[in-house]
Amino acid sequence: MRQRFQLDSQSASTHPLVVATVLDPQLKRLQGFPEGLRNAAHGVVRDLVNAALPLVAAQEQDATASSSTSPPAAKRSKMEDMRSAVLKFLADGGTETPDEPANDFDAYLSAPVAPGTVDVLQWWDEHKVYYPATAHVARQFLSVPATSVESERLFSATGGLISKLRSRLLPETAEILIFLNKNIGLLD
Repeated sequence: MRQRFQLDSQSASTHPLVVATVLDPQLKRLQGFPEGLRNAAHGVVRDLVNAALPLVAAQEQDATASSSTSPPAAKRSKMEDMRSAVLKFLADGGTETPDEPANDFDAYLSAPVAPGTVDVLQWWDEHKVYYPATAHVARQFLSVPATSVESERLFSATGGLISKLRSRLLPETAEILIFLNKNIGLLD
C-alpha cells in the first residue's frame, strides 16, 4: 500500500483514499501512517471542513428561516445586546476552556473511535448534528463507490447490445436502449 499510494510523500495527504480514511470514524486516528502524513491529512480535512462552514451555515439558516413562521422579533437596543453579552461572559466564567475544540472537525477527532464494525454512512447520518461541516465533507468523499462493478456491468450490457448485427445503431438510440435496459426494474 505504501508503494501504490506513495504514503511516504506529503502529497499523499490530499489523496481521496487518505481523506476518506480520516473521515471513517473507526480509522480517523490513522494508526500506522507516518506522523507527518497523519498531521498533513488532518490538516487537509480541517481545511476542507473550514471551507464547508459557510455552506453549512447557509443551509442551517435557510432551514430555520423556512421552518420559522413566527413574526420577526422587535429590534433590541444596544443596551440589551451589551447586557446579554455580559451575562454570557459571566456565565462562561470569563474565559474559554482551553480543551474546547476550535471547530467540529477537532471535536470529531477528539471523540472516541467508533467501536466494532460500523456502517460509515449510517454513522455520519446519526452524527451530522454534532459535526455538521465535517458531515458535509464526509458526504462528498464517502459517497464515491468503492468499486467499478456498476460501470463494468454497464459496459457488459452495452457490449451485448451493440454487436456486428447492430453496428448501425445511432448513438442516441443505443443510449436510450441501454438506459431502458438498466432501469426497467424501476417501473414495477
